[in-house]
Amino acid sequence: MTAILFVDCETSDLLKRDLALDDLSQPWCVSIAAVLAVPGRPDQEINLPIRAEGRKIRAGAEAVHGVSSREAAKHGVPEVAVLAVLCWLAAQAECVVGHGIGFDRDVVTSVLMRRGKDSRLWTRPGLTFHDTMKLATPFCRIPSVFDDGGFKWPSLDEASSILLGEPPRAGEHSAKDDLQRTRRLWAWLCDHNAVETAA
Repeated sequence: MTAILFVDCETSDLLKRDLALDDLSQPWCVSIAAVLAVPGRPDQEINLPIRAEGRKIRAGAEAVHGVSSREAAKHGVPEVAVLAVLCWLAAQAECVVGHGIGFDRDVVTSVLMRRGKDSRLWTRPGLTFHDTMKLATPFCRIPSVFDDGGFKWPSLDEASSILLGEPPRAGEHSAKDDLQRTRRLWAWLCDHNAVETAA
């Protein structure tokens, strides 16, 4: 039996790779969608916007997910509460799955560190992270822009279109939309033996 936590985060900006993860100018999670799937049990899921608390959302990020700083300030849930639920779900999981999960893992780790929380609540030893973006790359076979003979990492829409036959989305998308696509993509990858540890 494998307990899988599917996660997607919409963020205020891209990570600043030249700064430490606990730097106050790193991005924050605007919304988090997560589903804990355990065979034989009903799914446990969240899809929550996070309160801005005076922080801003970059215009480019808002164009992707459609959440403004004003909306996040007015309708968001306290960040500490959302992180507590996410870490509680992760504590029950054997692995975490997401599309570009390394980015989401680092943003959540960054937010926990800035809150003075132990990031091992989220990235504990033994908890594995599986990236559908990297796993889908050899199946999508999108030529790389670099002349290295390799393949480009597919966006979620590219992978869903090529492997699942789902049309690319136009305009904004939510964390929940991404999560649902990622879950279907994961199932496809498991069916095609892309993941040895999948149950």
